[in-house]
Amino acid sequence: MARARGWRAPDWLGTVPEPTLGGRIVLTFLVVACCFAVLLRNNQVLFATCAITATVVLSGILTYLSVGRLSIERSLPPRVFAGALFDVRLRVKNASRWRPALSVGFLDALQVADAQTLVRGPVLPVLPPGEAVEVTYPRRIQRRGIYTVVNTLAMTRFPFGIFERRVVAQSPARLVVLPALGRLGRVSERDLVRRAPSPRNLRRSRGGAEEFESLREYRPGDNPRHIHWRTSARAGMLVRRVLRDEESGDLHVLLDTCVRGSDEVARRRNVERAVSCAATLLAHAAERGRRATVHFAPGMAGHTGTRAGLLAALEILAAVQPGDVRVEAVLQAAPLPRGASAILVSLAGSAEEARHAAAARGLELRVWDVEDKAFGRLFARR
Repeated sequence: MARARGWRAPDWLGTVPEPTLGGRIVLTFLVVACCFAVLLRNNQVLFATCAITATVVLSGILTYLSVGRLSIERSLPPRVFAGALFDVRLRVKNASRWRPALSVGFLDALQVADAQTLVRGPVLPVLPPGEAVEVTYPRRIQRRGIYTVVNTLAMTRFPFGIFERRVVAQSPARLVVLPALGRLGRVSERDLVRRAPSPRNLRRSRGGAEEFESLREYRPGDNPRHIHWRTSARAGMLVRRVLRDEESGDLHVLLDTCVRGSDEVARRRNVERAVSCAATLLAHAAERGRRATVHFAPGMAGHTGTRAGLLAALEILAAVQPGDVRVEAVLQAAPLPRGASAILVSLAGSAEEARHAAAARGLELRVWDVEDKAFGRLFARR
């Protein structure tokens, strides 16, 4: 009989029970025992095999029915920090009128890039018919990145663990894992105070007039009074004036993400420390109400001293990947005013070429080398 047009299988049908590893062993044993009994015409062995087969079939039926008509609603925080605990909340409802859901476990399928991992949650012993319950369990993701929670699986191996049935709740969600924030040492604290004084301590030039420094693209959060309208009209985009006293309070960070070279393995290992250090510098500036920008290939992440801007900048850093663009190219493309100071978080070496490029532009560059032992006095991961 043909199905009616537009017919679709109910969501509660889920998947067909599949044999577990132990179940495959049992089924293999039953096939061998059955063949052995038929060849030898041994009724006792055949009877025992039939009895075990009936038990296995009954186990598969109970496995299929025990999950019940489950519906799962998942709740995740929009963003979390790498290495920090966060709660996954599931609202599980059994829509069946008479079948309880028994021994239900949960799996989260997290996917980042092309890799996928299954993370096991708690086990719900019994969910009576028509009832709903909220299941909460802690999770921790060690590596930053933009994750996609592909689905949540409700599974059971009731009653004997021979078969396993999974019901997939397909509700993809985006989870942003921000870089882990570390701790700045006293040496770096003094260095930051010297290089980027608090805006409250900035002084105007003689006569109280603001001294013009340069022009740059207008960013969200800038003072609209500093827009240079004539230049903006010619360029077809908003351009603002940069004032020397104003710009001296900004914190500029150059992030080295280039892993090309003979020490590529070591550089890839240091990328996470470098990104975490850059994120900590952004957070340090935001706590003091200071603008800060991290320049990397192929873009930048910054804020104007607010928490909302900080979270947006950290979300950009969460997606930073190792590349092959030299830090000298990043330095040349960074819109830094002449005379500004910047911190370079280098993956390996003292970055002599970057120092020369900075000197040619009239920039003051301080290198924080991740490979150097002195880096531990500047920054430490929590």
